[in-house]
Amino acid sequence: MRSLKEASALALSTGRLKPKAHWSGKKQPAEMVEKRIAKIRGKKHYAYKDGLSVREYRGKVAKVVCESCAARTNLCIHHKDFDHYNNSESNLSVLCVSCHLSLHKARYWESLKSGDTPKSSNGPIGWKR
Repeated sequence: MRSLKEASALALSTGRLKPKAHWSGKKQPAEMVEKRIAKIRGKKHYAYKDGLSVREYRGKVAKVVCESCAARTNLCIHHKDFDHYNNSESNLSVLCVSCHLSLHKARYWESLKSGDTPKSSNGPIGWKR
């Protein structure tokens, strides 16, 4: 019986299998990169509004450790009052992605149990994840 390596070599030599294309490690030319990036730079970028970043809170809080579970990886910034426009330091907390998702899920289910419609995010229009 042939090994997998031998079978693959035979299939390649007989033409039944085409070689896989792989990344050669070459860098794209600077002109090509600039052409691609120019479409989303500055005012055209979804995270900018009137030339200013709508995520100005990112530089205000250092992401070191999750305030809930003390994790040190996959950290994000949470708005305590769920208002994405209130970027004061007292309203921002650092959470890991898991704790952040749990917090938002809990808020969703609490609103359903109380008979309210779940509140949607008030993030900036056109805000993509």
